[in-house]
Amino acid sequence: MKHARPDYQRIQDPAANAALLKAFDDAMNLVAHGPERGLNHEHSRVLSSLCRALHPTLGELVRNPVTSPIDDDEPVFVLRGKDKHAPDTIRKWAEFVYRRGNGNRDMSSMAMDHADAMERWQRDHGCKEPDLPEQPQNQPQMAL
Repeated sequence: MKHARPDYQRIQDPAANAALLKAFDDAMNLVAHGPERGLNHEHSRVLSSLCRALHPTLGELVRNPVTSPIDDDEPVFVLRGKDKHAPDTIRKWAEFVYRRGNGNRDMSSMAMDHADAMERWQRDHGCKEPDLPEQPQNQPQMAL
């Protein structure tokens, strides 16, 4: 998933990945201090290769953890690039943020840029009306 805000790239509580982040941090430290801790050359090479492959994603999370993660019960609404209404919806949101949110130009600008990126993606990949998965016969549709 690609998100407009890098600090929300993962829409989940970082605590859910705490064990993975701890293991990655421990592995990075072991690679840095392996020979003095008795790590043999072959193991050091393999661990170093794995750390380099994971670093672009996990390294950023270890250095800069999200300071206010999304709570497990916090409602989140995601607009996908293939949703033909998503770019205009994001632009309207950016307008609200700017006009009603004390003129937060940076946040509005970032949202507008993301709406433009969505439109470019739509030109290359297509877009469609949003839809819902098929509902089982005995389950009622949500009323608006």
